[in-house]
Amino acid sequence: MTKLLSSLTQNKKVNTVIFLLILFLAIIFFGYYFFSSDPGNQVNSNDDIDDYVEEFNVSEGDKSELEILLNALEQNQNNPDLFLKLGSLKKNAGDYLGAEEAWLKAVELRPLGSIAFGNLADLYTNFLQDSDKATSAYESVLENTQGEPKNIFYYRNYFDFALFNLEDKEKAVAVMLDGIANNPGNSELPAVLAGFYRDEGNITKAIQYFQLALDLDPNDDLVAAELEKLQ
Repeated sequence: MTKLLSSLTQNKKVNTVIFLLILFLAIIFFGYYFFSSDPGNQVNSNDDIDDYVEEFNVSEGDKSELEILLNALEQNQNNPDLFLKLGSLKKNAGDYLGAEEAWLKAVELRPLGSIAFGNLADLYTNFLQDSDKATSAYESVLENTQGEPKNIFYYRNYFDFALFNLEDKEKAVAVMLDGIANNPGNSELPAVLAGFYRDEGNITKAIQYFQLALDLDPNDDLVAAELEKLQ
């Protein structure tokens, strides 16, 4: 009986050691995964930077900025501006997935900001060619810039994206009409829509929106000239 108890006790100790060893290895694995997947920790030493420079097109100036930026990120992982800059450096280097990851981190830290969403919209439109993600980014940046002058800029970009990338004229018109409704004092958006209708051969609509643009800015000689040609 004593031998049996001793054997059971010994087995229990062995099982405990095995469990602790597995737990330790799991902690190491997930810790490595967490930190290696964080955009601020992908290149965190001079050796890593040298490897990164070899893999991507990093200029000497950007390499110096990257070193400074990584030092700053070691001290503060909660500053969205650092991740905005990191994304820009990675995009300049041709590391588009790295740029995406950095800007998504900036979005996570500052969900009501506009710069990261605008950067992502451009990245998805012109570099990663992901229409669904681009659409989502445009919708977010438009929502976050309501009432700001740059809202007009993003409406124009979204209009061009819908027209030329999606090749969806109906959506492009809907985007521009939404932009006009949300920026009632701006003459630029109605002029853009008027130009679209002119090119489509819809003269009635073109006159309507050129007239609206001229009413909002009577000193716009280019719009006045376009309107005169159509009437």
